[in-house]
Amino acid sequence: MIHFVLAALGLLQAAAGDTYSLRAVVVDSKGAPLRDLELADVSLTASGASLSLTRFEMDERPARVALLIDSSLPMGTAYRLQFMDAAKAFIASLPATTRISVWTTGDRPHKVIDDLSLDEEGRGREVTARLSRVAPSGGNTLLDALVEASEDLQKKEGERSIVVFISGSGPGFANDSRQGIVDRVLKTKVEVAGVLVSERGEVGGGGEVAQEDYDYVVSNLTEGTAGREERPLSVMGTGPALQRVAADLRSTYRLAYSYSGAGRRPKVELQVARPKVKVRLSTPHKETSP
Repeated sequence: MIHFVLAALGLLQAAAGDTYSLRAVVVDSKGAPLRDLELADVSLTASGASLSLTRFEMDERPARVALLIDSSLPMGTAYRLQFMDAAKAFIASLPATTRISVWTTGDRPHKVIDDLSLDEEGRGREVTARLSRVAPSGGNTLLDALVEASEDLQKKEGERSIVVFISGSGPGFANDSRQGIVDRVLKTKVEVAGVLVSERGEVGGGGEVAQEDYDYVVSNLTEGTAGREERPLSVMGTGPALQRVAADLRSTYRLAYSYSGAGRRPKVELQVARPKVKVRLSTPHKETSP
């Protein structure tokens, strides 16, 4: 009798399908994120067929953020005059429940601050003080830092994990191929967003990371995780661009749906009952049962 009941439960579970989770950011025609959506406002489809949404909610979980800042020698002036101020304003915009790590990417990835709680005043000033003691050096190792910071966040389970970068497009170095970097970061399931400035800095030559490598890695990681990618033409636009990233991070929805189809899963689309909206969806991941 017990075996029969267990078998029946297994059949029911199989019939119900597997549960997949993903993230969504919805913005209006001016690019401002929408924060007032409810389940009744949205529907999820795959190849024109409706999927059963089992969860749709604003992501209010405490977050762990890894902030990566380009401290390479070519971007030394921008690091001191724009990047540090942008980082301070970004940290001030985060909820007090956030814990933050800060990495610099000059010469090699270096964790300047590890898992700092923002539940006390003055944390932004503390971060700025520590960053001011970093001397810009070497080439940009942003791509390696993306991997190291993501894998570091992966060790801290149970909370929302986000990597945010501020970087120029100057001479850089990496220990893996661009596809290898994308694969390793996506495997950790962290969110990736940030600002990639078009300027290359004060030195134009050298390095093994080309502009195409920055473009490939940043675009694939932000698209795959529904993160916001900002591309200001000048370092002067770093602060406003990073604030737009922060606004998106505070406006991310968590979704889950059930799917029982065989073979390759079709691409899903989120339909929103609002005019002229744009939607970014992360790649769905299968949820594991406890």
